[in-house]
Amino acid sequence: MSADKPRIRQPLWRLLLRFPARAWSMSGTMVEATFRRGPKDPWALPVRILMTILLILTLPILVPLARLKLLQRRRRRFEAHVEQYWKTEPHRGLAILRDVYWRLQKMQLEPGRRVEIPPHGRFGLFDQVDVGLQLYGWEKALGNFDEALAVMASLTPSHISVMRQVDCLLAMHREAEAIALLERSLHLDNWKHELAARLAALAGSSRRGFN
Repeated sequence: MSADKPRIRQPLWRLLLRFPARAWSMSGTMVEATFRRGPKDPWALPVRILMTILLILTLPILVPLARLKLLQRRRRRFEAHVEQYWKTEPHRGLAILRDVYWRLQKMQLEPGRRVEIPPHGRFGLFDQVDVGLQLYGWEKALGNFDEALAVMASLTPSHISVMRQVDCLLAMHREAEAIALLERSLHLDNWKHELAARLAALAGSSRRGFN
């Protein structure tokens, strides 16, 4: 049985140059499916030209979507590569996540910029956030609450990152620090007022503990 022939990736500029011809071919297929007489119908040619123009006009939307899909596939491959160590060598997987995340953190990536971290691939700003969230999950699952806290504190402040920092602080029985963090982070609260509710619950339990 012969091996499958590897797919050759085409440069983006070549795909863009070929897109009008492909759009014309696709519109021809749609016309044949729409009109009973196919291309012989008097409306077939005008409709096919209109469809081709519309397909070409969608190109500025299709290119970013295709790029986003490619980046998502790369992220999933990295996540799957790390996850395979969870049952057998969790500390090895954790070491990979720490290495990649903290190296990306030091680089202070800007939107649109991507860097190579051999042998794990290329990473951008959104990849850094995903790796950080994955690292947080691993640190917390392994009981490394101080390390998980540091990961969340290094991300852009949001009500989600604050809530997760609070979870870590409470796991280490540092209620006073959790309350202080919530008090100075109320400006990040969402429309559900989750931070305020968490603060009220913690402050109330803290007062009851002193009584």
